[in-house]
Amino acid sequence: MGRRETAVASLVAAIAVAAAGTAAAATDAATRNCGTTRAAGRTWSVLATGVSCPVAAGLVRGLAAKYDGGGLAPLGTPMKMRCLGTSGAGGARGILCSGAARSVVASSRR
Repeated sequence: MGRRETAVASLVAAIAVAAAGTAAAATDAATRNCGTTRAAGRTWSVLATGVSCPVAAGLVRGLAAKYDGGGLAPLGTPMKMRCLGTSGAGGARGILCSGAARSVVASSRR
């Protein structure tokens, strides 16, 4: 694993921990497996906390269309969540969104 991949992996882990911490702060928030959705020619596995599954899937579809897979990229702040796109070895991609008491995490393999 090169420096760039290591940096991306570390950032993804940090965001996941932050998202988990944010979710843990909400007493009624539970992470749900929202299944898969198709976007940008890929199948994405979607997890959501504090967001309904249909909304999370729609968010992933919209953000996947914006992300070209070029490393780490900011994707905006929809629903008051900060969203990032990531890419890894073998064409894997991720979309990570985190905000107060809500998060959406999606991953796709080519």
